This record gives sequence, structure tokens and C-alpha cells, in this order.
Amino acid sequence: MPSNSPADNPLDSTSSAPSLVIGAAFTLDDSQAPNLKTMSRRNVYWQNIAVMMATARMFAPAGAELIVFSTDPPTKEAAPILAAVDANIVDTPFQYRPPKNFYHAFNGAFYLLDAMNWCAANRAKNCDYLFLDPDCVMTGDINAMQATLRTSDIIAYELPYRRDWRNSGLLHDDLCALCREFSGRADTSGVKQYGGELYAFNATGLQQLTSALPEVWEANLARFAAGKAKFNTEEHLISYLFWRDAPRIYDAKGRFVKRFWTGTRYRNYRKGEEALPVWHLPAEKDRGIPRIFKDIETQKFGLTSTDREKTKRYLASSLGLQGDWSREICFRFLSMMGKSWQGLP
Repeated sequence: MPSNSPADNPLDSTSSAPSLVIGAAFTLDDSQAPNLKTMSRRNVYWQNIAVMMATARMFAPAGAELIVFSTDPPTKEAAPILAAVDANIVDTPFQYRPPKNFYHAFNGAFYLLDAMNWCAANRAKNCDYLFLDPDCVMTGDINAMQATLRTSDIIAYELPYRRDWRNSGLLHDDLCALCREFSGRADTSGVKQYGGELYAFNATGLQQLTSALPEVWEANLARFAAGKAKFNTEEHLISYLFWRDAPRIYDAKGRFVKRFWTGTRYRNYRKGEEALPVWHLPAEKDRGIPRIFKDIETQKFGLTSTDREKTKRYLASSLGLQGDWSREICFRFLSMMGKSWQGLP
């Protein structure tokens, strides 16, 4: 059973901890990443992490601690960028690793549970925590998020769903059935599905979640071993605990984050949504985000830029959020020519 008291702290937990920890978790695994087309998964993920941490350093409150949890060292290209923004690398063991053939996709996402567990055991009891997917960027002030954690214990992104929509193999009715079996409760009308792109906790919320993880994880493994339906992803498992333990949860949708789809066939950006402080961009993992990484590498995009509005315009253009298709087509052409969008009107 995974321990709630890891002893692998490479940082000094006795020192005065900052008021906010921003974390990302990544481990290499052999399951599918459906939104990633490239074969060079390691390089792409480290490019994503470097860009996410760079934008976090630009927009997060001063003194925020940035931590990348990974069992894999940064690539030689990503390491200097992470060092430049003072992001710590913590190699905590993958204790919540699913067994072989557990599920065909997203197995590495369970490593987020280990990151949360490490934070609960190794950081000050008055910290706030923000965990982001690697394919997120921060583009705005998150002071309001921390203010919300004074009246709510958790902020999470409630997913809209249709009854015929399968989220990682489970219909909403399937998730409700599992919640009944795990909890023994009959009424699951309040079950909600939350996305894994953003979780924010105050110390109470994080401790409540991590304390409940080992028991549910062992029960989930037992169901898998018996060939029964189970929680396939960390989103399923965390959504269950949010429902079962009923912490004070604030829905991040519409205020703090959106899952943007930026393909040519499906785009869900609406004018004004660039004001959200966190953008999740699954389709840009191996498109726009690596281009931004290259611009950071070549210093076409500065890590120390203080012009936030200019930075946001650059990020929106690079990541396909512009509603003006002439600008989008122009950017794609410039990218193919090896030129930067930075500095264009």
C-alpha cells in the first residue's frame, strides 16, 4: 500500500515554506496518450513542462515554489529553462503505479497522486497547492484562486458531460455505479466528474484527499485483479473521493480554467476566454507549446518579460486561441518557415 509518509524529500522541509506550491507530475509509461501524435513523447512532455513552469513564474505570486515531480530527469534542452525559473525537480517514487494491462491510456497520470502525497507530507501545513497538467499554461493572476481557498478547501474543473459520453472508458452512469459499489450508498445523484488539468487545495483539502487515497487505491486494485469494473484513471478516483467525502469544492469552470480544443475541425474558444488565468491545451502538446519552447530557447520569447498583455497576445496566437483566422493562418505559415510570431501586431 502506498505510504502517506514518504522519506525521499530532497528539499529542506524544515525551512519556511512559501505560501503557494505549483506542481506538475510526469513519468514515462507505456500507455497511450491519445492527444499526442509524435513518437518523441519524452521530449514533448519536457517541453510542455518547461513552458508551463515558465509561464507560472511569470504570472504566479512572488515567492511561489515551483516543483516538477518526475521519475525521469529533464532533457538537456529543458533543464536550463527550468533552472532559470527556479523550478525544483523532485524524484518521488511511483507508488500509485497501475499494474500491467490496467487500462490502455493515461496510466502515468496516477503519478499525480504521488505528487500530492509528497506535498502533504513535506510542506508546511499552511500552504496552498496548485497542480496543473503539463499541457497547461498560466496567463493571468491567480490571487483570486488563493482567495477562494479561504472559503473552499478544493478548486477543481467540473466537466460537462452527456449521458452517452465516455470519459476514459466510463459513461457517467458507469461512474455512478462504481461510486455505489465502493461507498455502499444508494443515492449517487450528486456525483460529478472533474478533469485532471487543475486541482487547487488548501492544506485541509489536500490532507483530506491524500489520507483517503491508500484505502481506495487498494480496493481499486482488488477489483482489477478480480476482473471487475474499476476507476480507470486518477480523474475517476479523485471524482469519487470528492463525492464521497464531500469537501468544500469550488468549480473552476468559467473562472479559472478551460479545456480548449484548437484543431481545424473543432474549436471551442469563445471571445474573452483568454482572460482565464489557466489554459489547458491538449491539442497543442506537440504543436503550439513546442514552438513556444523553441522561442524561449532562442530567446525570441523572454522569460523575464514584464509586459503581461503582450505575453498573453503572443501565447494566444501561438496556441490557436485567436478568433481571427487570418492571423491563425499567418502564424502557421510563419511557423513552417521557421520564424517567430513574437513581435507581430
